Amino acid sequence: VALLAESEPNDASTSAMEIPGNAIVEGALAAAVGEGADKDDEPADGSAKGAKTKPRRPRLRLIDADWYRLAAPSEMGLISRVELRDAPDCGGLEVWRGGEKTALLKTRWERRQRPLLDALRRDEGELLIRVTCVSRSSPEVERAGYRLAVTTRPRRLDEEGEPNDIVGPETALIPMGPGVQATLAHRGDADVFRLDLAAAVPAEALVLGVTGVPGVSLSVQLLDEAGEKVVLERRPPR
Repeated sequence: VALLAESEPNDASTSAMEIPGNAIVEGALAAAVGEGADKDDEPADGSAKGAKTKPRRPRLRLIDADWYRLAAPSEMGLISRVELRDAPDCGGLEVWRGGEKTALLKTRWERRQRPLLDALRRDEGELLIRVTCVSRSSPEVERAGYRLAVTTRPRRLDEEGEPNDIVGPETALIPMGPGVQATLAHRGDADVFRLDLAAAVPAEALVLGVTGVPGVSLSVQLLDEAGEKVVLERRPPR
């Protein structure tokens, strides 16, 4: 693992600092002071406990950002994990492909869980990583350090590859039986898979289940072949 220090200027994608697939980068952001209230610690239904209504929250405003560039991998079948450690409360992570106008994936502090994007497919050229500080208010600003940790390894057959949030030509095909290991990055995240039914036996029941860590509510939807209509849905008990 390469231990690196952030090299300024890297405030734009065109001046992104290049880093290897396995690295820890020590960096610093202009961070909003007293950002604890900006962490997403509200109940899952988006409303305050014991309250019938909740005032509309101000929009997030970008305070500062640092860009990093992950070069295209030298081989196929790799995945990367990107994690923001020791970051200020306003810290967040985004992953971009060069030339695109919107981020592939993004996450920030969620229920006291630090920003993490896992199982990023590395089969299609370079990736851009943006470390951000965002705020809903107009706070005082001071420099705050962070550590950006990137690890890259071969992808196992039984694990997902991000991005896989929507139905598309890259949706992974998984076989019956062994299942797949996956990670949801934040509240409201979704993973989509295609199920290979070549080995299915007519008139036999097919059991589809999902398990997760205690305290996390998971829903499962079975879509039609086009990926547009929900055929079956299982929601967690309330």
